[in-house]
Amino acid sequence: IRGIRVTSSNDNMITGNNMITVIGISLYSSFNNTIMGNKIQTPREDKLFAGIYADSSSNFNIIKRNILNRIHWGACLHSSYNIVLGNSIKNGDIGISIQAEGTHNDIVYNNIINCEWYGIHVFGTNNRIYNNNLFNSSVVAGEGTNTWDNGYPSGGNYYSNYNGTDNYSGPEQNIPGADGIGDSPYIINEYNIDNYPLMRPYTSTIVVPDDYSVIQDAIDAAIDGDTIYVKAGVYYEHLVINKSIQLIGENAETTIINGNGTGPIIKIDYPTIGCTIQNLTITGAIYQAPIENQYGILAYADVQICNCIISNNDIGIEITLVYANISNCTIYNNIKGISLAGGNTNIENNTLDNNKHGIVIVVPDVVATIKHNVFRNNEFGLQFSTWIDQVVKEGILFENAYAEYPITCL
Repeated sequence: IRGIRVTSSNDNMITGNNMITVIGISLYSSFNNTIMGNKIQTPREDKLFAGIYADSSSNFNIIKRNILNRIHWGACLHSSYNIVLGNSIKNGDIGISIQAEGTHNDIVYNNIINCEWYGIHVFGTNNRIYNNNLFNSSVVAGEGTNTWDNGYPSGGNYYSNYNGTDNYSGPEQNIPGADGIGDSPYIINEYNIDNYPLMRPYTSTIVVPDDYSVIQDAIDAAIDGDTIYVKAGVYYEHLVINKSIQLIGENAETTIINGNGTGPIIKIDYPTIGCTIQNLTITGAIYQAPIENQYGILAYADVQICNCIISNNDIGIEITLVYANISNCTIYNNIKGISLAGGNTNIENNTLDNNKHGIVIVVPDVVATIKHNVFRNNEFGLQFSTWIDQVVKEGILFENAYAEYPITCL
């Protein structure tokens, strides 16, 4: 059973599909096709046979930014002169396989995670394999010679099982000083050697909607350290961020994530150790009885929120027992603009306008620094309890707030 089969057909664009099948996308005698932004996976215990398959007569194709999950072969190439770029391949048996007929393929910028047999399996020759990340996934190659790095200083691949050191730099790795490249090569066999293994994962920028049409798919494909750049548009999504990434919009006024009436719109969850949200409008998590506490942004992990517009939510931003920095944001028309439910938060240079509650601190064990913010037309400007740990208030300007409620103690 095949999801999409392309036979003797050239110059096609196959994009934005979500499929569960035995073979996701297969090419036979087909050239110059682009397979991009698809999600091929299964929730079942048994694995799919192949996510993307190209036979020996299917050359010059681009396989880019796909999510391939729980598949025996993530991408299997019997062909030549293909580009396999920026894919996320997880929890399969073999991530990327180049069979004996496969030559002159470029395998770059892929994230290959938890593949049980091999992350990359190469038995062709003259293929280039570099700037990929292999987490808990080994590599194997035959006797054909392939290139496993892009020279210095671009480097080779990241291998989570590489145990080399980084005390030297330079093309010969003989100049004192670290450079992010291992001092000793990663040897697969005598014909296949990565001369410049990376000490840290290779990070990249994923563009929405160019690479993925859906922001959550971009997040799912990312690894810690990646940047997701969202072009202007309205995106009706609810996001879960559980990685240390940067989520950056093109422009806060024109790059809008709309919860369409429910929240949380963005949930920042474990095991994230810190992420950034920047240049976005977060709107539309509206109170709907009997469901309370619809959140624009709900943070269970450290976060920096800057240059954002947070509007028309039940609770614009809620910070729990984590560190947060909220700066240069416009927060308006929320029931609660910012709610602090623990942790250590710096709130600086924001404008809080026309909220019922500007900033609310309602639990113990809160440390908050609140400075250089403008409170305008809020019914309650800053509310805090007498028993919180520490609140530093500096340079707060109240403009046109109801006179009796600029600062209140709960």
